[in-house]
Amino acid sequence: ASAPMTELARSLENALALEDNRAVFVGNHGSAYARVMDSDTRTTALILRALVAVDPKHPLLTRLARGLLGARERGNYRTTQETSMALLALADFE
Repeated sequence: ASAPMTELARSLENALALEDNRAVFVGNHGSAYARVMDSDTRTTALILRALVAVDPKHPLLTRLARGLLGARERGNYRTTQETSMALLALADFE
């Protein structure tokens, strides 16, 4: 990968929390708008998609996919935004 893409991947990696065999994004949701329109699950999915594009063999991909699967409650994501982004990211990962 090019230097800018490698730097992007490194920045994304630094935004992740590693939990057991999963990786997830944990953001700051200080405003009501952020809590409604954005979510850690959605951002985790976007990071997964970006890292797949930069390096399809990136060592965190499986952990990010597990993080997305673990974010579901009773088999469902919290919003349609989370659902759509998670499904797109998992499809990219496969």
